[in-house]
Amino acid sequence: ACWKTYVGRPETVGIRLMAMSMLGNGLFLADHHEEALSLREAELAILRRNGASEHNILAVQANLAMTYEELGRGEQASQMERDVYRGRLKLNGEEHEMTLRAAFNYASTLARLKRFAEAKSVMRRTMPVARRVLGDSHDLWLKLRRAYAQTLYHDASATLADVREAVTTLEDTARTAQRVFGRAHPMVVQLERSLRESRAALRAREMQTTTLMSETAPLPPSWIAGNALVTGETEEQLMARLRREAKEINAAVAREAAEAKARLRNELPGYDEPG
Repeated sequence: ACWKTYVGRPETVGIRLMAMSMLGNGLFLADHHEEALSLREAELAILRRNGASEHNILAVQANLAMTYEELGRGEQASQMERDVYRGRLKLNGEEHEMTLRAAFNYASTLARLKRFAEAKSVMRRTMPVARRVLGDSHDLWLKLRRAYAQTLYHDASATLADVREAVTTLEDTARTAQRVFGRAHPMVVQLERSLRESRAALRAREMQTTTLMSETAPLPPSWIAGNALVTGETEEQLMARLRREAKEINAAVAREAAEAKARLRNELPGYDEPG
């Protein structure tokens, strides 16, 4: 109804653009994404034709990117979010919260497209700034840490050290979020789910590495060549890393066993190790 009321007015009348924005938001929230897309594209074209402020154009572009994402058009969403991020950097500077949120949105979409190296690059540039400006308890900082950890354990080319970093990052982030927001908060629930996933990924990776390196028969050349292609290593570098990771896992298991025995000796006087 609001659109029909103002559709005949000149494009430059602010109230018409406001009506378009309101209708676009309503269509998006009602899951009418194709209709929302058409309206938001028209809104962006009108803003550009009439020399609207960069702030307003970036806001509509951000809405467009979300709509592309909902329609499964991830590449278009990532291109739009890249433009929004660059625009916010130029307009607001790297420390502005709008810039930090634009970086988070851009990196998150890159990660969903499995462009993990690009996603990590954006987040590694953004996270030190976000922590300095927002502090350790801000919701955006916590979201950035979760997203960064997810890129580590979802990436098929991640090293064992990367997956371990993901686990420790999520453990620390979940503790902070629980302290700030309480255990029932949706963010805490999401963090705990990601933490379970990362721990499962770590266990699977450790098991895979030790199994591969304990086989008496040599690894198939096709397996070595395929995995080297995925990780970007040479075959020699891949095998050297796997041997190094297997040694690290075995050393960690030995340490844990020694610590367990020490606890038993302290807690159970007269404890004798099984022969």
